[in-house]
Amino acid sequence: MTIFCTTLLALFILLIEWPLHKKSPMRERVALVSLTIIGWLLLITVCLFPNMPGTTQLIEIVFKPFATLLK
Repeated sequence: MTIFCTTLLALFILLIEWPLHKKSPMRERVALVSLTIIGWLLLITVCLFPNMPGTTQLIEIVFKPFATLLK
């Protein structure tokens, strides 16, 4: 149900914003669609995997091996 509502919300945002950007350059319209899709994908990911580590934990996991090299 959450995924369905999220999809409807993303489509609603695009339907409302698209006519406002009709005379805008193609780059702005591509940016609008791509940012909306990225936000939609992030929200779907958080809904499907609620126990996923946060950004800070991910950075710690990635850079922890380098901390030992710098000491």
